[in-house]
Amino acid sequence: MNASSPDSVLGLGLAVALIVLVMGTVKSRGADASRDRRVPEGLLLVQPGDLPIVLCVPHGGRARIPDVPARTGHGVARFATTRDDGTDALARAVSAELEKRLGAKPYLIVARAHRRYVDVNRPPADGYESELAKPLYDAYHEAIRLACQQIRRRGGRGLLLDLHGQSAEAEVIFRGTNNGKAVERLRRELGETAFTGPQSLLGQLEQKGYRVVPPCRPGPREDRRFNGGFTVQNHGSHRTEGLDAIQLEFGSQLRSRERLARTAADVAMALQAFARKHMPVGGGLLRKSAGSPVTKGLHGSETGDTRIEKRARENAGSEP
Repeated sequence: MNASSPDSVLGLGLAVALIVLVMGTVKSRGADASRDRRVPEGLLLVQPGDLPIVLCVPHGGRARIPDVPARTGHGVARFATTRDDGTDALARAVSAELEKRLGAKPYLIVARAHRRYVDVNRPPADGYESELAKPLYDAYHEAIRLACQQIRRRGGRGLLLDLHGQSAEAEVIFRGTNNGKAVERLRRELGETAFTGPQSLLGQLEQKGYRVVPPCRPGPREDRRFNGGFTVQNHGSHRTEGLDAIQLEFGSQLRSRERLARTAADVAMALQAFARKHMPVGGGLLRKSAGSPVTKGLHGSETGDTRIEKRARENAGSEP
């Protein structure tokens, strides 16, 4: 395959951009404006993907950002610093299950800093208080933007899942889309049943016995506590550059050590069924192959992307 083909260029561009995100410098404001800031090693996991699926985890991190004090939250509505335990492990497990089932990886973007130092699911004014946290915040959202951009340029439909944890109801999955706004394209092109019907993503999980709130039928509105935060508001398909985006709030039992593997397998199975029905890429099932232009653009030796992505992962502190 010619290295100048569109998919090869896209893959190369994403990989190079990820290096810039993490290794590049970000100018600070105020008294520190003359100093360059970089994302400290180990604070951002970015896995480039083959599938038109993006998994994001904003609140699963444990790490401290060097020299950044804990946020105080003065004037911030619904201020929170608690960690969504198990969401990072859940996202990695879903990714592994998808690769096993589909022969290809989703994009995976995980903020590894603890929420007490930065909340990447809030607007900048509420998400961080120290300028030393800004590079991580910016890099997280730029990684999402680039993943969405690459999926859109391939010409296919995509899905962004923003994974969270909630303790209000231990066995429940709350859906958050700003009451359908963040999945505007899905609803417009495929109808309401693709969003709330039995073959929808959450409809598949309901059929496996999960309690989903609101239930998968037309009408019920989303719980105001969990109806979609900054990520789905800014990267959903109601935005020109976004994808259909759903915030999923998993109850504590669904993220427990005893249940996590089962939850991940069921979510991956639901995604597989949803992709076959509503995301037709290679007959609805994208598989890695030497002849796949999508995977060649990301993994082919013609472009040298493998080496570039390895550097991006290492610099981001991500896992191969």
